[in-house]
Amino acid sequence: MFDIVHKHKRIAQIVLALVLLPFAFFGIESYMQQGTSTVTVAKVGGGNISDQEFRQAMQEYQERIQSLMGGRAPVSLLEAPEARFNVLDGLIQRRVLEEKARGLKLKVADAQIREAIRATPAFQDEGKFSNARYEALLKAQRLTPVAFEAKIRGEMAVRILRGIYADSEFVPRAALERLLKLRTERREVSVAVWSPEAFLTAAQVEPSEVKAYYDSHPAEFQTPEQVRLEYVRLSAEELLSRVSVSPQEIKEFAAAQKPREAAEERRAAHILISVPQGAGAEAKAAARKQAEEIYREASRRPEAFADLAKARSQDPGSAGKGGDLGYFSREAMVKPFADAVFGMKKGEIAGPVESPFGFHVIRLADIRLAQVAGPEQRQADAEAEIKKQKAAKLFSEQAERLSNLAYEQSDSLKPAAEALQLPLQQSPWISRTGGKEAGALANPKLLEAVFSEDILKGGRNTDAVEVAPGVLVAARVVEHKAATLRPLEDVKGDIERRLARRQAAALAVKQGEAALAGLRRGETVKVDWSAARWISRDQQSGMEPEVLRQVFKGEDKKLPLYGGTVNAQGGFSVVRVSQVAEGQQTDAAQRRELAQLLRNAFIESSRAVYVAALKERADIQVNKGALERSER
Repeated sequence: MFDIVHKHKRIAQIVLALVLLPFAFFGIESYMQQGTSTVTVAKVGGGNISDQEFRQAMQEYQERIQSLMGGRAPVSLLEAPEARFNVLDGLIQRRVLEEKARGLKLKVADAQIREAIRATPAFQDEGKFSNARYEALLKAQRLTPVAFEAKIRGEMAVRILRGIYADSEFVPRAALERLLKLRTERREVSVAVWSPEAFLTAAQVEPSEVKAYYDSHPAEFQTPEQVRLEYVRLSAEELLSRVSVSPQEIKEFAAAQKPREAAEERRAAHILISVPQGAGAEAKAAARKQAEEIYREASRRPEAFADLAKARSQDPGSAGKGGDLGYFSREAMVKPFADAVFGMKKGEIAGPVESPFGFHVIRLADIRLAQVAGPEQRQADAEAEIKKQKAAKLFSEQAERLSNLAYEQSDSLKPAAEALQLPLQQSPWISRTGGKEAGALANPKLLEAVFSEDILKGGRNTDAVEVAPGVLVAARVVEHKAATLRPLEDVKGDIERRLARRQAAALAVKQGEAALAGLRRGETVKVDWSAARWISRDQQSGMEPEVLRQVFKGEDKKLPLYGGTVNAQGGFSVVRVSQVAEGQQTDAAQRRELAQLLRNAFIESSRAVYVAALKERADIQVNKGALERSER
């Protein structure tokens, strides 16, 4: 399939112009940290993966996990050896693809790089590219535009290489027909559950068992390691109060603006099912399916849209308000969302609408013409805009000074605070996982810095870290508390309850498995079955995935079918399939959707095989010693 690239290099280069750069400041730190590290974690062909690059990739992984888990991800998950090797494998995959792209002589024009940078949300202010913000972010991280653009060039070449699969894969008709049949098949199911709670009275926990558990699980009973920080915070927004605007500047700026015409504004509410950046086809398909279910429910009960948004939307900014986004212009929203909203009728519900954030179900509440600002408002707007531009320039200058002062006078933040006229602030006690009390200081990059050995024990300042858009923090540790083991007496009750439930769960599973074995042998077994209901792979009625797998696991040659599994509560569930029926015929739209899902699966499978082949042919050497040191 990659002969396509050789034969159509020019076409591939043109297609590159259409590739969006979806990092939205995600992972940008890896471009902004230059190769100061001389330690090599892996060698791939003629290039190296440095310890610093690997650490940055790990940090990005940890940020994604923290974001998905609402900042409550356990350290064991964030620092698991499996995660570290997967992150390194991802870096290796990217390197072998970059080498292949160079071998195919795929090139990206400078104009395409500029277009990609201008389209990056991290460099935009109110939807428009801001050169001041671009320069400020690069300066804050000590990166030259040349180095940054070179990295983007390599990323875009890899993206077009991966994208070629989409032009070379097809879906066999037989596979599609088989999948359609399976997807629409319906089964009549009853479920019986053996719950651990029903066996708690039979559980008996001995003091020796409590002591043994306590001794063998010390990590579970430790108070976490904590630090208290001294820090300075530089905010672009707060710098607005330091800049002034003259009447002449306002007059000239206002005169240069074109008079605004009355523009249409719309008020909408939405329910968002988010899709993480870089998610594969399977994750996107699952999110789309969830959004489709929500759309159907919202269409049946439009009056309950707000309640549905509060319960199901994954947009933290609007979910609590019933999904209400207020009035907005077309330009204020990303294009796919805006196109959908401004093509709807008042009161209409639409979806799913895909955007860079995920899948939206939208309800249009109102339409109005925006009020055109009068002379006084235009002057106020002009003053605000000039202040914003001046503050952005000042922020760029101050960010560079903060970075330099924190580094050059690394044993104190007082000189930086005095030079920049910033207050020297004190934090509450903060653990490695942050927490709500840490606020913006819970930023994973900052936490990794303050808990590093150099900062924690060396008494040095951190670099200036961007903890939020337009907000930099430099910090130092002023007090440190090591992790301590809680006394057995304090945790004895928790351990007893935990072990009792474990015993109860084991008893529930044992009885559930015995009942399942008897049913399969055709014996008469006393079972408390739930009411029978029809389900399909599309309409699962909230059934647990593992239980659902048992429903569709068996062939329908002999009914009833029985299956069982340990359920999410730790007990045991037995399912009985009493009838199997073919589903209804799918319409053309459903067939197209399923064909695309199947095609995406083929594409991902082919990509994996191709990358594996590239890795097998490449000269790859992993420095396990350096990798283990990075773990620490």
